[in-house]
Amino acid sequence: MSIAVPNRGILSVAQIVGGDDMPRQRFQDPKIKQDKRSWYIRPWVDVLDGGKVVRRKRKIILGTLSDIGKREAIVKKNQVMATINRADYILQSQVNFGDFLDIYEREHVNRDGVLATSTRQKYRLHIKNHIRPAFEKLMLCEITTRLIENWLNDKAKPRRDGGKIIDGLSSAARADLRNIMSGIFTKAEHWGYWQDRNSVERVNLGRHQPVREKRKLSVDEQARIFSALPEDVCLLIETALWCSLRVSEVLGIQERDINLEQRTVTVQRRFYRGDLDVTCKTKPRTLPIGDLAERLAKRLTGNPNAFVFWVETRPLFGRKRSICRDDRDILQHFVRPVAKLLGLYYKGFGFHAFRREAITETSELIGTAQAMKLAGHSRPEMSLLYTLDDQDRQAEALKTRQARLRERVGRA
Repeated sequence: MSIAVPNRGILSVAQIVGGDDMPRQRFQDPKIKQDKRSWYIRPWVDVLDGGKVVRRKRKIILGTLSDIGKREAIVKKNQVMATINRADYILQSQVNFGDFLDIYEREHVNRDGVLATSTRQKYRLHIKNHIRPAFEKLMLCEITTRLIENWLNDKAKPRRDGGKIIDGLSSAARADLRNIMSGIFTKAEHWGYWQDRNSVERVNLGRHQPVREKRKLSVDEQARIFSALPEDVCLLIETALWCSLRVSEVLGIQERDINLEQRTVTVQRRFYRGDLDVTCKTKPRTLPIGDLAERLAKRLTGNPNAFVFWVETRPLFGRKRSICRDDRDILQHFVRPVAKLLGLYYKGFGFHAFRREAITETSELIGTAQAMKLAGHSRPEMSLLYTLDDQDRQAEALKTRQARLRERVGRA
């Protein structure tokens, strides 16, 4: 297989097993032969055998006699030989996918500053539980578009685990698997392991079927939730709502990021379950906070490196005071119980529900382009995906259009 060498880039299989001499460009032009059923050729092909490069003759079928004539067989032969004469490509295509996964995880997934902590965890789990078991024994050249598509379709089917029936993966989870596989082949191309088309480009997942509901909360419902929450939890969620922030971005705000005179907050880092890092998805952005400035000012201690948001919990182990900065605990012990008590809880309710509310309202007021910048999205399509259906406003718009038409027609 190929490996990365400091200051020398990527070495091919041929360089590793045979020194620094690269395989020479060959100009084989074998004669087309035929048997009782098919056209074929027998060229010399470089293969890996026990860690060594050996040259062997291989019989390659060009097509059956009933399907193609000799002229089409010649065209097919020229296509096949154009690839075979690229000896370095033939060797690279035989790299074991499991071996390349080791390199991919080490050089990309586990590399600091490349992926956010949450994304890194997702990649590790998907590779361990789904990708590696399915493909680690195959060569790169054996992983075709059809194979990946069939694998993802099988992932959507329910399966039996002991005496239980487990639902298949959602379309969102399968999209994650497809995107990770595409990224793996992209890196293989960038690092010199793969020189053909990305096998994932044309994979079709079918129609997207969301599993979790995305419900639009009314202004009254939002107010009821805020009124029932403690002040510190309420302020955290309101900041996420008014500024269209991710919960990790809110928890990453430090006192130096807040400008009380200009009533702004600069979002430049995120805190995710104990891990503090810069915002990986977007560049730092400065956002207005409006009348939140007075309430946030009460939480400032004068330490520029102190975090603004934390939630006070019950004392533990004799401590006088206990605080929490883990979004899972805040959701489980504060936000979700309130939503259930008020009858507003639904499967999928969480911090992202308020972010979707924010993007929906902001898009309505200042347009999708500005909402995209406020939310830190890199593409307008992502902001549109977050936008919820507002049936009240849709109904009001419909009434307005109907009234205008009826005035023209002259009907009551």
